[in-house]
Amino acid sequence: MKKSITPQALEEAFLKNQFILYYQPKYDLEEEKIIGLEALIRWQHPYLGEIGPNDFFEDVFKLGKIIDLDIWVLHKAIEDIWKMEEDNLYSYPVAINLSAKSLCSVRFMQEVESLFINKPEWFNKLEIELTEEIRILDFSHAQSNIEKLRQYGMKIAIDDFGKGFANIECLRKLNFDILKIDKDLIRDIHKNEISQALLDFIIQMANVLELSIIAEGIESREEYEYIRYHTPCHIIQGYYIGKPSCLSEFYKI
Repeated sequence: MKKSITPQALEEAFLKNQFILYYQPKYDLEEEKIIGLEALIRWQHPYLGEIGPNDFFEDVFKLGKIIDLDIWVLHKAIEDIWKMEEDNLYSYPVAINLSAKSLCSVRFMQEVESLFINKPEWFNKLEIELTEEIRILDFSHAQSNIEKLRQYGMKIAIDDFGKGFANIECLRKLNFDILKIDKDLIRDIHKNEISQALLDFIIQMANVLELSIIAEGIESREEYEYIRYHTPCHIIQGYYIGKPSCLSEFYKI
């Protein structure tokens, strides 16, 4: 059930640093190793406990705080990349989710530029995943900012592909490096011939467009084995591979 979030509670979350990033691994089937992480935000609410993004993102948008949240995630991801290197841990590329509004935001892009000036080497470890329906964007502005992010060394992914018609339009008008196949298409794919045909089509299209492919939502051995042995997709992500965890817990795995 969706928890009720007040504007005051959200303001307090920013002021008291109640947000945290969890990390979920991306796994390369060919190399048989983890090759990257996706940063996933959680809210550690003092009374309601841990709240997932599906339970507060709508409120963040309504209250006009999505750019603030995206900037927080950007800073925290870079801080965690620095911490990995400072602690002499293997530093994986980190993907952060970015809203369409922030992609077209002058304030967000200024924040990126400021961080890049101070520590340009960190940006080769950053990827951006565009997360919401992008038909609402000014495409020329969005593409201009995507190219700026690329110049800073970041790769750009289209997330949840196959979920709706909006990201087809997005794929036509914006240039991406990575295509992430939506988990709803992967669910029970080993026994759904329509999903199998759609997946084959998406993979062929991605190959023509020279996009890397990631299959999201691998949650069972059957899904894992189908992707591994019946498709050319070799980068996967999902609970079967690893659940999201905080950075310290991830390195204990």
